Amino acid sequence: MNKPEYTFTDLVHIAGYGSRIFKIESYRVEQCFSPSEEWTDIVYDLIDTETGAYVECDEEDLRLAGGSSVRKPMARELSGQARKDRAKRVDALLDEMNDAKVMVEMFPEDGEFKAKVEYLTIKLAEVTAEWT
Repeated sequence: MNKPEYTFTDLVHIAGYGSRIFKIESYRVEQCFSPSEEWTDIVYDLIDTETGAYVECDEEDLRLAGGSSVRKPMARELSGQARKDRAKRVDALLDEMNDAKVMVEMFPEDGEFKAKVEYLTIKLAEVTAEWT
C-alpha cells in the first residue's frame, strides 16, 4: 500500500486552482484492479480555506502551501485562521440551510429538499463539534 504524502490539516495548493489554499480534511486509499493491471490511488478530501468549498483531489495534483522561502505560520496564527475558516464554513452551511428550508416550504412534497436540510444539519453539527 502506498503511504500518503500528505496528512490531516496540511495546507496545500491544487493544480489548476491558482494560489488558492486548501486544508486536508481526510483521505482514502483506493485499490484499483483491471484484467491487466492493478494500482493504488490516494484521494484527498479538501476544504477551500477562503470559501469553505469541498474538493476531492488525487495526490499527484497537490503540493504543500508555502515553500521553503515562506515563513511558516506560528501556532497562534494557524488557530486564528482555523477559527475564521470554520466560521466561514458555518456561515455558508447556514445560508445553504436557509435556502433549502425555503424550498421545503415552497415544495413540501419534494423529499429532496427535506433530505438536504437533514444533511446540512449533520454537516453543521460536525463543523461546530470541531470547536469543542
